[in-house]
Amino acid sequence: MLSNGLPACSIYILLFLVCSCSNILQNDFRFISSQDLKSSITIFSAEGNTSYSQILFDVSRNQLFLSVRDGLYRLSLSGLKFLEYADWQSPENKKIECTYKGQNEESCHNYIKVLLSNRWHIFVCGTNAFSPVCSWREINNISNVIEVVDGIAKSSYNPTANITAFLSENGEYYFGGPTDFSGSDSLISKTARNMTLRTKQYNSFWLNEPQFIGSFESEKFVYFLFRETAVEHMNCGKTIYSRVARVCKNDYGGIHAIFKDNWTTFLKARLNCSTSGEYPFYFNEIQSMSYVATEQTMYATFTTSPNGIAGSAVCSFHLSAIDEAFNGPFKYQHDMNSAWVKHDNVHLGHYNCMSSLRNNHLLETSKYQLMDSAVQSTSLDPLYTSTLERFTHITVDVVDTKKDSVHILYVATTEGLVKKLSLLPLHGKHKKACVVEVWQVATSIFNMKFLKETSSVYITTNDGLIQIPSAHCKRHTSRANCKNAMDPYCGWNEREESCSVAPFGDPHNRFWIQHINSCPILDSPIDGGWSTWSEWSPCHHKTWANSDSFDQCLCQTRQCNNPQPSNGGRECSGPSIAVTNCTVHGGWSDWSGWSACSATCGTAVKIRLRTCTNPAPAFGGRVCVGQDRLEAFCTEHPPCPAEAVDGGWSPWSPWSSCSTNCGEGYAIRQRKCNNPAPLNGGQYCKGNDIEYNVCRNDSCPEQRRLHTTDWVVIKNASSKVYLRRRFKVTCKAPVRHDQLKLIVRNETQFCYGHQCDSEEPIEHSDWGAWSRWSECSASCGGGIQTRTRDCEKRNCEGESLQTRECNVHDCGSSWIWGCWSDWSPCNATCGWGTRTRRRSCLREGCEGDEFEVQSCQGDSCEPILGGQLEQSSCVASSLSFFFIGAIVGLMPSVVYLSYYFFKRKKNTVPCSPHYITAEQNPYISVPTREKISKKHSSPTSGFYPTNGTVKSLKRYADDYEIPTLKRGSHEMRNGHSKQYENDKHLYD
Repeated sequence: MLSNGLPACSIYILLFLVCSCSNILQNDFRFISSQDLKSSITIFSAEGNTSYSQILFDVSRNQLFLSVRDGLYRLSLSGLKFLEYADWQSPENKKIECTYKGQNEESCHNYIKVLLSNRWHIFVCGTNAFSPVCSWREINNISNVIEVVDGIAKSSYNPTANITAFLSENGEYYFGGPTDFSGSDSLISKTARNMTLRTKQYNSFWLNEPQFIGSFESEKFVYFLFRETAVEHMNCGKTIYSRVARVCKNDYGGIHAIFKDNWTTFLKARLNCSTSGEYPFYFNEIQSMSYVATEQTMYATFTTSPNGIAGSAVCSFHLSAIDEAFNGPFKYQHDMNSAWVKHDNVHLGHYNCMSSLRNNHLLETSKYQLMDSAVQSTSLDPLYTSTLERFTHITVDVVDTKKDSVHILYVATTEGLVKKLSLLPLHGKHKKACVVEVWQVATSIFNMKFLKETSSVYITTNDGLIQIPSAHCKRHTSRANCKNAMDPYCGWNEREESCSVAPFGDPHNRFWIQHINSCPILDSPIDGGWSTWSEWSPCHHKTWANSDSFDQCLCQTRQCNNPQPSNGGRECSGPSIAVTNCTVHGGWSDWSGWSACSATCGTAVKIRLRTCTNPAPAFGGRVCVGQDRLEAFCTEHPPCPAEAVDGGWSPWSPWSSCSTNCGEGYAIRQRKCNNPAPLNGGQYCKGNDIEYNVCRNDSCPEQRRLHTTDWVVIKNASSKVYLRRRFKVTCKAPVRHDQLKLIVRNETQFCYGHQCDSEEPIEHSDWGAWSRWSECSASCGGGIQTRTRDCEKRNCEGESLQTRECNVHDCGSSWIWGCWSDWSPCNATCGWGTRTRRRSCLREGCEGDEFEVQSCQGDSCEPILGGQLEQSSCVASSLSFFFIGAIVGLMPSVVYLSYYFFKRKKNTVPCSPHYITAEQNPYISVPTREKISKKHSSPTSGFYPTNGTVKSLKRYADDYEIPTLKRGSHEMRNGHSKQYENDKHLYD
């Protein structure tokens, strides 16, 4: 007989299971290595923290709580992002006391064993260095402790103890576990309404060294699952049985003092997870459970004894089967020497929470706790069995598929693997579990839970929290592989031509094809898939294919094992190794062609380059030795001419004083093009060199005087015949421009003896008009210009040839005068005045005058009144005769100039050609489009008027006003066109 009471032949059944059960190997296409999981999982780990254990989800606030040694984390559900950390370390005196009691230093910390929520607050209990303590905290601020509660009968002392706890819907706290320092006093308790209800202390018929693994509630009952030493086992040795215990929620203890703090409805029954046959094989030790409330089904993992051959199984139990066992007879032993017998359950209503017992009945019922019948699983055999491995944790998900809902079981092993099992219906209610995937997660798993809202499995280890998505459909690259995977999460998307989860969570989408009707076929063709790339690691790589030298590189590899091709499936395509950071010694490229010269004249250089890129040195390789740049002089270029310097204006001079003391006056200011002066053909300054500004505009009081001269004989024809003339001078004072305005009229008479009149002319002789000045005989250094005139009658007095000097500037001089500007307006609005013009020195050291002044005459200052002005002496007689002489002397010149311009009608250039430099001048003088009409009379008619009065002659300017235009410009600058609209300025 074996230690569990089975015949010896049962060992052969176990050996058969070892040989027949299929083990998942790493070359199985269902296996996903930890390396391949890295691309899809999320990990949270904090430096310095260990023992990540308890998990609590708060879906409504999108957060979860995670316990570690000496602290508590609050993280986001999506991405496991850090939100808050609450430090909760044991006091130093508690740690010292713990070590004095014989515990090791590692155990004398605060390990959180209970983590629950009532929707508004969280309830946390820790070992606190073997002095358990609990606290209520705010759910959104876990550092804020609302209340501290004693942890006795609420948490264990030892961090390695197996306990279970939960808060019921009505706020009552249920706990199962050891409640003393040594761990010998285990209980199932309820704390509510300032009272604690528990199992009987130190009574092995109630609890015998239990190891609690979970608990859950129904409408009326609370269920606890644990494994304990079986008191009913009658054979030699000790055997562990799996149990389920039940108590009523409305049980508040007995009235009698003996039962005041004890349960009155406590019952327990054995859980049967075994293989069927003539000699059943039992998996006696429950390890983990997961309750699906919507299905009223509990899934649990079971293992064989630790000192036997490793074997594990998954069994499911319906809540009705559990309650059916508790409604049956008891198993009772009268004394230690008696056999265990069946005893009827006469107080069934009381154990079903429907009535209370009297004290005498309580004494009787206290004898019975163990049920005679075991709780049978939902199927004749376990849903899934495995040999040579031990299951630890289990969690469950319910998935809607194309046809029906499928339960997915995630089962963890002691080797750190997680098996994803799919439960398929076989015959009626019987189900069969198929291994869909196997994940290689970690070396040791502390806790595991599934969350539907994120469709992920959350696993805690000693080093952190891992979130693993439930679906890995992308591993299956073909339609056949996707179908053969038989994964309830996956189907073939005909639109995307890929294996994926249901589009938009709708498994009934007509483009999503899924066939979940059997377990995956292991011998069907499986196309290979690449694993994820490994980490970069040092490696050696050949420099060339036929070379014996190796470079030091970094390499990463991947394998065609995700899944591995099998049964004629296609191999993976692409490289299996990636190489980088290899040592590469640099090499020179070819020289480039010569560049263009750095200048087009004078000294210039040209360069050519090469680069260390054939190949470029990399990852510790040697750089190229030598020059990467060559320079050479360009010898074919001519010398560069002097650099042209454009002219710049000097600052404006201060404004001059006003030109008049009354009437309209103006002030001027000037500037020069010498900042700098234009050199080497540089451009002359643009703009005006003189600015005018009106400084006053008031009226002047006028005084007019008339003076008539005596008759003067101007020509004698004989002793009795002669020509005489007199002048009438009108002065006006004060006038503008600080000058007197004079109006001169002449009167000529022909006299014979003492009788004079103005009707008969006198014969006279005269020269013809002077010709134009000839071209200068030399362009520099001094030349001569000439002009001539012809004698129209005999015996002309005077010269017929005139000469003058020209181009007197030095031929080697660097100075050049610019063109003369236009004449300024006459500074007198009537009568005689002056006008000026200027020229600019285009280079340094010009000789000669910069300004020229010329007299000018405006309109008559005498108003046309038709009457005789007052005759009085205006000025001294000496001044009168000065003006008379000046007018008489200028009259021949006026007559000649009028005749000359009338005869020639030719435009003139403002300055001599030798003033123009070799550089092109952007400013040239051109005539305007309006022509000034000339008025002139013949010499005879002008000198001998019909009425006997000599007319005054008006001297005109050139035929055209000369504006200045810039080459290439259609806009007139610094120029004006003067047009006379009336003859008011002429003297009668």
